[in-house]
Amino acid sequence: MFKQAFGSIRDTITINQQIGGELVCDYEYNADLASWFYDVTYTYVPNRKPSVHTGTGEYYGKEWMQDEQLVKIGSWLVLSTGGGLQGEKLLVGTPRMEKWHETIVSQEEMKRYTGIVYGKLQTLEILLAGYPTK
Repeated sequence: MFKQAFGSIRDTITINQQIGGELVCDYEYNADLASWFYDVTYTYVPNRKPSVHTGTGEYYGKEWMQDEQLVKIGSWLVLSTGGGLQGEKLLVGTPRMEKWHETIVSQEEMKRYTGIVYGKLQTLEILLAGYPTK
């Protein structure tokens, strides 16, 4: 119990993805008297393809739910994750990209984007049109 309250815990979990494949999450949990946080490194392992490092998420003072799902938008994959104290982070890429794009989205912007990421996709597709896919 003391280690959980004041120490560091490192572990790896795997989340099955609805689009296929798995999201491997290497995380570190830290806590002190003031708060707690999770730093998470994501690797997407598509079915029968090489894995790709998708980026990182940070959760400060809030629980990491360990249930993230990649969303497919055209040829893009989008992962909404913790952006630390600034808001939420969108990780955007394709399985063949070496480095995915990271965009911090404020809480107010996230309210608008949440509907986009999980259904109404036109605005996000326009936004993604400017990103190189390789």
